[in-house]
Amino acid sequence: MPPKRRRKAPLFFIISIVVALLVIAGIFVEINRSASTVSMPTIASTTNPRNNAPHFIFSNFSEVEAMAITAQIKSIPNSVYNAVGTGNGKVAGLPEAIAGTPLTKSGKPELLYMGTEWCPYCASERWAIAVALSRFGTLSGLVLGKSSSTDMYPNTPTLFMTSVSYSSRYITFVSVEIQGRNHQSLKIPTPFQESIFSMYDKQGAIPFVDIGNRWESAASYSPQAIMGMTSTEVANSLSNASLPQTKAILGSANFLTAAICSTDNFQPTSVCTSSGVAKAAGVLGIHGP
Repeated sequence: MPPKRRRKAPLFFIISIVVALLVIAGIFVEINRSASTVSMPTIASTTNPRNNAPHFIFSNFSEVEAMAITAQIKSIPNSVYNAVGTGNGKVAGLPEAIAGTPLTKSGKPELLYMGTEWCPYCASERWAIAVALSRFGTLSGLVLGKSSSTDMYPNTPTLFMTSVSYSSRYITFVSVEIQGRNHQSLKIPTPFQESIFSMYDKQGAIPFVDIGNRWESAASYSPQAIMGMTSTEVANSLSNASLPQTKAILGSANFLTAAICSTDNFQPTSVCTSSGVAKAAGVLGIHGP
């Protein structure tokens, strides 16, 4: 008996299998292409006509991380500031009293910061400045960054203030980042800002902080306190008053806060009369309300 012939699969069945395989292959190609070009999902890329709130598209995770760090700084409890006080020896430079024509903007005392992105001491000081400012208002637009990789204390983690904005009922803030991380020109100080800098900073050192023309401050602590850390690690540590970097940053912030309070009629009261600020004020010779 002759062997039975194997039945051939219908042509349309074979075509269906080939088409299915091509579709599956196309899906994988599209997934791989999307993964290689998009670092994270787009957030609120369209406008809802019923919602007038601003929508943002984050180009990378760094922007989200910077916003999270800003929120962390804003939420540091008063109890941690009070426990840190004057920094237990971790604060090396204190604000110095000056007597110039009051520096104001929009009818409020102005805090003027001048520095560069490559400067390691500017990098560390920005933490104390951001922390102090957060007690009087709201910062936005901070950018994660590092100081120069070729200077002393290389790659000190920081929060660049090149495009920062600030809102407060009590004070105003002006940031002048003169040069970038690679020494490129960023912002040219106004003649008035130059005059303040040369008048009160005889050595021409940065960072330079002028608080209402009543106080002048430079580097408060060594960048070594945060060497080898990421910006996120620095921010996470600020809730622990026993850590040396927290003592350096919050201790410096307490001194800056005390100086600010002396220029804005000691407002808000909850901040200016807190024990940590009061201790710093006592060292500076500031008499509270």
